[in-house]
Amino acid sequence: MNDEHEYRLTASAVLDTLKRHLVERAEHDRAEHDRSAFEVREQDDALSIVFVDSSDRFLIAPHVPTRQMHVAAPSSAFQLDWDSRTEKFFLPRTGENLIPLVDRLLTEHH
Repeated sequence: MNDEHEYRLTASAVLDTLKRHLVERAEHDRAEHDRSAFEVREQDDALSIVFVDSSDRFLIAPHVPTRQMHVAAPSSAFQLDWDSRTEKFFLPRTGENLIPLVDRLLTEHH
């Protein structure tokens, strides 16, 4: 994806999908445990996952110059590339897509 405008539109749509997924996960946690371990917040063009019981947070943000999606967690960072075949951001090292990666990080954080 070479065009900046196209990248921004795609990244925005991906973040919207991720946000809906995270909100559903938080609602499921609330239904199962009477509370959620995290909140999802939007900041500019990024999503923050803020943990209720700590000052930890994850930040998921598009990185326009490289056309990547960056995920910053308390002890690690990930740069996901765009796969035009599957139309998803993926982690080259493992092949994980964005949502499964974030799910794994959330599970590992607990």
